Amino acid sequence: MNAVPFVVRAGALAALLALGCAKPDDAAKAKAEVDAVNAELKKTTEEIKVMRDELARLRVERGLPPGPAAKAEPEQPIEERLSKLHANYSANAITLTEWTALKAKVIAQIPATVPASETRSYGQRFIDLKRVYDANGVTLTEWTDAKQKLIAQVPSPARAAPVLDGELTELKRAYDANALTLTEWTTAKAEMVKWAK
Repeated sequence: MNAVPFVVRAGALAALLALGCAKPDDAAKAKAEVDAVNAELKKTTEEIKVMRDELARLRVERGLPPGPAAKAEPEQPIEERLSKLHANYSANAITLTEWTALKAKVIAQIPATVPASETRSYGQRFIDLKRVYDANGVTLTEWTDAKQKLIAQVPSPARAAPVLDGELTELKRAYDANALTLTEWTTAKAEMVKWAK
């Protein structure tokens, strides 16, 4: 935080000198003005912090969260993220080592809860992931790891639980499309029964 006023002060002095304020008095006046602006900025920043703290205190008193909820952007589906990485690798934008590391990171970051913005069925998500595998966007091991993470996901509490009959039909469609092995299909059905209605 102290670096910003220094940078502002140095930039203002350099600009004034470049514009012809070569007299020592002009430079001293400019420096004094910059210091005054920096002092005002510091004072205003402190006032804003006090106001934010007071607002947070009032929100808690009224039973609200201390700050406004951050608007999360809809999470990009895993298949899209992996496909984009494959496109970057194919375009020589990243090396094989970078591509492998990035794929591992994306798969490791699959959340335990299905994002609230996800509208596709459980089975359709596996079919879409298989398309990435079919396009050589992931290895067999990476594909298996990603499927295991998707099987373990539970629905978002922000959405109504999916209807069991429809989800079972979609999951069977994924199995028929070879997007799931028999073991994965059985495990996915067992997990789904826990949370579907």
